[in-house]
Amino acid sequence: MTQGASSKPVLCTGAYSFADKSLGDMIFPSIADFSRLTALIKERKKTHDRRVIIKVDGMVAIITGGGTGIGQMMAKALANAGAKVYILGRRASVLEAAAVMCDVASKESLQNAVDLLTSEVGYVNLVVANSGIMGPYTSYDSTLSIHELRTRLFDHVSMEDFTDTMHVNATAAYFTILAFLELLDAGNKNALKGGFGRPREEGSKVPLVQSQVIVTSSICAYSREKATAPAYGASKSAITQLAQHAATNLAPYQIRVNTLAPGFFMSEMAEPIISVRDPETEGIDHPDFMPARRFGTEEELAGTILYLASKAGAYCNGAIFNFDGGRLAVVPSTY
Repeated sequence: MTQGASSKPVLCTGAYSFADKSLGDMIFPSIADFSRLTALIKERKKTHDRRVIIKVDGMVAIITGGGTGIGQMMAKALANAGAKVYILGRRASVLEAAAVMCDVASKESLQNAVDLLTSEVGYVNLVVANSGIMGPYTSYDSTLSIHELRTRLFDHVSMEDFTDTMHVNATAAYFTILAFLELLDAGNKNALKGGFGRPREEGSKVPLVQSQVIVTSSICAYSREKATAPAYGASKSAITQLAQHAATNLAPYQIRVNTLAPGFFMSEMAEPIISVRDPETEGIDHPDFMPARRFGTEEELAGTILYLASKAGAYCNGAIFNFDGGRLAVVPSTY
């Protein structure tokens, strides 16, 4: 110690300070530092609580095609975790509470849904673009002669049916993203005011959970196996690319875009696919068909959507979540 120097620490806000800088090896944190550290520890404990991390209390979510199948499973998962869920669909017979009649293949119908949501809540935190159709389930078959194959694919499938599949699964999903951009932006602004997704630190200009679009694609977007319906696979490849493109170009607006590529879950869409399989070689319980040897479960789908929608997945943007029980690992694919 230098003769005559004071060893008494001087408390300050922010960095550490000393009356004599020659005592730099003796660091004493300030009261303000202890206070911030205590608050951080409490926040971390709260954040790591499994009961809190995937809750979505206060979230406003929209799901297109949420009346049946995996859309309905996702809607239930979000609602049970605290979200206010609006289900958009064109079939009144399958819609439930908080349902909004909407044909996503119509810009006018999409705008009507936007107007309704604007008047009722004024913002949206999550849009799940889930509507889709199977389209013509006519695929390649190497057991046919070239003449038979041409007849099967050319004569038995109309261009209108093929194009309609692309229109619903890609074009309509893309315009669904665009239709709700202003409401998604309003969701971020509401978060900054203390709503769902509010910043972790007071004064931050960026929500902890930024507004998000989740697009439902399919493993068929990557599958090259002969049984994949060309129209359906092409449409899902298209919307996957559009979602990736949107993720990059909406990032400056703090709007995230992620993609789900599910495999086989019990739904209306999966039924015709499974029904034409050879039970001897392509049954669900056959390891060459599905390493998991089963369908995906509602709990697994719920876990995936809640991860992405909540704080747990708030760092994800531009991601593609393939969850298919290993299906793409055992068939020709581009994933």
